[in-house]
Amino acid sequence: MPDSVQRGLQDIHRALHDAEGDTLAERFHTAQEQLLQTRLPDLVGPTPETLRATTILESDAGNAMVSSVLESPVACALAWNEAGRLVPRAARALKIDRATPHRTEVPCWTLDDAGRRIPATVEDLQRHRDGTGVIHPRAFLMTAVLRSTSTLPMIHGTGGERYERVTDRWAAEFLGLDLPSIRVCTADLRLPLEAPGAELDEVDPQDALRRLEHDPWPDETTKADLAEAIRLAPRRSVERRRLFDEMQSMLRAERDRQAPRLEALREEGRLQSLHSGQRRVARDRSWAWPLHEDQALRGLELRTSPLEG
Repeated sequence: MPDSVQRGLQDIHRALHDAEGDTLAERFHTAQEQLLQTRLPDLVGPTPETLRATTILESDAGNAMVSSVLESPVACALAWNEAGRLVPRAARALKIDRATPHRTEVPCWTLDDAGRRIPATVEDLQRHRDGTGVIHPRAFLMTAVLRSTSTLPMIHGTGGERYERVTDRWAAEFLGLDLPSIRVCTADLRLPLEAPGAELDEVDPQDALRRLEHDPWPDETTKADLAEAIRLAPRRSVERRRLFDEMQSMLRAERDRQAPRLEALREEGRLQSLHSGQRRVARDRSWAWPLHEDQALRGLELRTSPLEG
């Protein structure tokens, strides 16, 4: 394990332990800012103002979008679902109830009696407007509010870029808004982990193991002949059972003879599976930033600087 990982885990634990806030989200935000200001103060600058998903719909732009949704909930859902087809599985489709329109879903979440997040309906959104319900915008609606009002570009990773295509289409089709373009920033920063071996030209020992266990005579016609004889024998006959037992007996005898080779292949397979897993860990580019060395993080600033502003 690199020293930076152990140090980073300790930093994360300490920051979360000391963080303050009324909600879990606020405490995580405080911990994140504390770590950034401690580790990279010259890169991150002063602590930015926090925007909360729970209050963003109360802004002028948020209220305007809520009004549009309440005025035409079915049209909103149709435009949402059509936009969602741009990126399969990116946006959960909204259910439309034409018989009871107040049950049509809107692009928001609400909470059930147990505090769990569930899809919100027109009725839930109206209660929120009346001050008697809890509503949280879905990510697409939230970024639509932000992008329609902010003078600063929204910066996403490559995954967020795909999702914003849905936001763009929905905002254009339903709200008549041409949202400002986003900026994409991404980097392949990996931990300095050593991974054994390489994947190129690897022979899968499991294939050899399966062949040796189930067809140990590849250059002969032994098993093919036995299988054909079994097929031709009368169904449910003594002869068919005898031929089958004979084939199984021959296979067991060959497996016993090949036992050292079979065990060697099993061990090779276990090692290859282990090494493959280790390579996946070494290639991972999604580790939390505090686990990296400061020098590696500072190097990213130069590569991402063309996207600033």
